[in-house]
Amino acid sequence: EYFDLLSSVAARWENDGGDRTTALVHFAPYIHIDRVSGKVMQIRYSPKSGGYFPALGDSQQMAKLYAARHRFAQLLDAEEYAVYFRLNKGDLWIFSNLRLLHGRSAFDPNEGSRFFQGAYFDMDAVTGAFFRAKYRIQIENKLAWQEAL
Repeated sequence: EYFDLLSSVAARWENDGGDRTTALVHFAPYIHIDRVSGKVMQIRYSPKSGGYFPALGDSQQMAKLYAARHRFAQLLDAEEYAVYFRLNKGDLWIFSNLRLLHGRSAFDPNEGSRFFQGAYFDMDAVTGAFFRAKYRIQIENKLAWQEAL
């Protein structure tokens, strides 16, 4: 029941850019399920920038929704599910924000310096470029095949 609630009720997600110069707002459930395959496609979770539920007319359903979110947060914070990686100087770690829940452990600045650089890809642009290139190659191959005849 918790999974069904978290994958069907849209919450409000927001980000102010950290300095309140931006206003990015998105409405979506905590868990995004692909309607065709039934697979989990995306997990949304942020204790600081969203996940605000709309007011539901049924107070019992609202209580279940908050209980579901609380249980989800407990699972995400459970040490038994955490995986730690230590990056060394020059290491690069690339992952999809949409597919991997991530965070950082505590750091003592007296033990050295720490530098993180984030970068974001517009996946629609990446996917579009892939399909344009694929289509172009298919056309070129078809033309080359026709010329060979």
